[in-house]
Amino acid sequence: MSWVQVAVSRSSEDIFDEDADEMYLLQKEWNSTMKKRLKEGYRDGIEAGKELALQEGFNQGYRHGAELMVTCGQFRGTLNALLSWCHFNGHDSALSKINNLLDVVGKHEEDVLKYLNSIEQQPHLGHILDSVQDMDLNHTAPAGTEYSEVKAGRHEDIGSSGEKICRNNA
Repeated sequence: MSWVQVAVSRSSEDIFDEDADEMYLLQKEWNSTMKKRLKEGYRDGIEAGKELALQEGFNQGYRHGAELMVTCGQFRGTLNALLSWCHFNGHDSALSKINNLLDVVGKHEEDVLKYLNSIEQQPHLGHILDSVQDMDLNHTAPAGTEYSEVKAGRHEDIGSSGEKICRNNA
């Protein structure tokens, strides 16, 4: 009986038009190919966004950590050079003071590392994109659909949850 429904829905068309079936099949194949390309592009975009967010986060964290630790490293290096100089030149009275300063710098470095590890993490773009995907916001109306039709609900979603397409009911 489905052929009757097709015939009735195409009643305004020439029923002896052989090109109509071929055009219908070509249009169906075109739509399938376009849906496939759209999904591939969406996946590629999400993956590229995740990679970019990860790299930017690493760059930002590395820069921030380096800015905080470079001063400690320079001070530690200066104190170690001074400690070596005092040791080789026989200034043993200064060795204990310099060692105490090195201990303080070491404690400060530990505190800075604890601070860096305790900084509240900003949400990554990849996590945000995953959340948006979970919301299933893939509902779109085809080209030519009027806003008033969409608002009035005169379209229906078809397909599986991952491949929603809107069609006009009017």
